[in-house]
Amino acid sequence: MDRGLSAVRRLGNVLKAIIAAVFCGFMAPAVLHAQLMDPTRPPDYMPGGAQQETGPLEAQGFNGSPWDLTSTLVSPQRTLAVINGQVVIKGSKIGDMTVEKIETDQVVLVGGGRTEVIDLVGHDIKKPVESGE
Repeated sequence: MDRGLSAVRRLGNVLKAIIAAVFCGFMAPAVLHAQLMDPTRPPDYMPGGAQQETGPLEAQGFNGSPWDLTSTLVSPQRTLAVINGQVVIKGSKIGDMTVEKIETDQVVLVGGGRTEVIDLVGHDIKKPVESGE
């Protein structure tokens, strides 16, 4: 009787191992091809430098403006800004507009008989440290 019970247990263990192997076989390709999510990756990032086409809602930036100013650098050595993911300097063309002025919290664009001032989103988050603080 012990031999019969032992054989049944071994058969049960073998069946469990087969089921686990089959399950792993089905899951392995999904696990191998799964991409880890980077929480710092921009939402429109495309690997390999590919550009994603923007739909009608994505064509406009913050507050309905077609321009999205995400960064500025103003120093004695160089002055630049990042608008719609493109690095620009004074005199650069972006769309039908020309960069007229770059300040720490805004960029002025001119063109087509109009002037547009783009504010840096969240520019008031960082403030210079005053002496004594």
